[in-house]
Amino acid sequence: MLGVAGVGSVAGLFPLALGAGSTVVVVCAIAVLYVVYSAKLTWIATVCMDLARPTSAATDYPVPMSIEGTFVTAVHSAGLALAAAIGFPWLLTVALTMAVVGAVVAPTWARKTLASPGPVVGTPATQAPSPQGAPAEVPSSHGSP
Repeated sequence: MLGVAGVGSVAGLFPLALGAGSTVVVVCAIAVLYVVYSAKLTWIATVCMDLARPTSAATDYPVPMSIEGTFVTAVHSAGLALAAAIGFPWLLTVALTMAVVGAVVAPTWARKTLASPGPVVGTPATQAPSPQGAPAEVPSSHGSP
């Protein structure tokens, strides 16, 4: 659903690129584009949090998010230069192609990768059992009797 909205919002910019778009159509396309981008970024952040290991969450989450931010900045800068070189309609064609590919690849990857996450390290299901077969209790630091 999100991928389809992304493709539609990029396609909605073609009237602007061709100089024939009404203000209402262009504003709606840009608004949808930013809403979809925000939702995709939220999804990416959620996946990064879900895949972060408790023992290294301080790097497992921010590193992929930093890479995403760096790539967005680089692609936006390159896109401006590319639009100047080949024209906005051609740039939108490239963007539309990337949106279609992303709309297919992202859900496929998510289904394969996120379908059955393993247990989180340190949860009771992964703790070693005590000699009696029950999970070992963690000693309290409060000194309870």
